[in-house]
Amino acid sequence: MAEFPLSKPVITGSKRDASTLGNAAYAVFVLFCFWAGSQAINLLMNMPGLFEHLMQSSGAATRPYIEMGFGVNILFGLGVFTVGALVLGAIVFAARLFYPQRA
Repeated sequence: MAEFPLSKPVITGSKRDASTLGNAAYAVFVLFCFWAGSQAINLLMNMPGLFEHLMQSSGAATRPYIEMGFGVNILFGLGVFTVGALVLGAIVFAARLFYPQRA
């Protein structure tokens, strides 16, 4: 089973051993993903025309044409990502501040 250890613990200074329960939960998650993917492929194979119906852009004439400028893309793309990264960084900083590492 795959295990993804961090090179340096984020909050505590001690390394944890591999968790059997965590590995089992990861295996169940991977099996669920494979099951969901096989169900989606099975649905597309057994219903002719479903993929074409999903991919066609019907009603394009009734929807308004929206043109977004560069500033709007920056605001709703890079801006949201930057704010999210700053919030995550603040949480990690607070965790390291309130739970100092022990040698």
